Amino acid sequence: MSDDRPLEGFACASPDSPFSDGDVHLAYGEKPDGTIVHVNEVPSGLACGCKCPACSESLVAHKGPKKRHHFAHLAALACRHAIESGLHKLAKQILDKERRLWVPAVTGEHDGSILRKHSAQYLDFDDVVLEQPLEGIVPDVIVRKSGHELLVEIFVTHRCGAEKISRIRARRICPQ
Repeated sequence: MSDDRPLEGFACASPDSPFSDGDVHLAYGEKPDGTIVHVNEVPSGLACGCKCPACSESLVAHKGPKKRHHFAHLAALACRHAIESGLHKLAKQILDKERRLWVPAVTGEHDGSILRKHSAQYLDFDDVVLEQPLEGIVPDVIVRKSGHELLVEIFVTHRCGAEKISRIRARRICPQ
């Protein structure tokens, strides 16, 4: 992975990714151990042993020569949250495994000058904790480095709401 292309090498970042154009299929399923996998990583059909990351129904891996590889629900109706849930869980899984996070450059403008707080970079962490209750909220991920904590919310389609942000600020979990 290069620093200027942090998702390079991941299935979601490839040019033919189902998430890079309007032809979206369910590309990620959940194995019995809870691991999120791309359809290309499992055998075809029900042999994949995967379930939907959102509704937990059985998935079938469609890997024919004519259509883009994808998962489909075994039942006739697909759930509405499968793609979002799969990507959400995959992001947490990657952060837990890699223990690092790509952060963009932080800049600001003052009196016509551009000020750079820090360059785009990876932040490496000592510890990663998933879905742990913390003072009345449940952040997606808590990362720790040298005694400091950072709450990470994974954003696929729905940002963290104003109410949750208010609860975090009221508890002084993060700075104003």
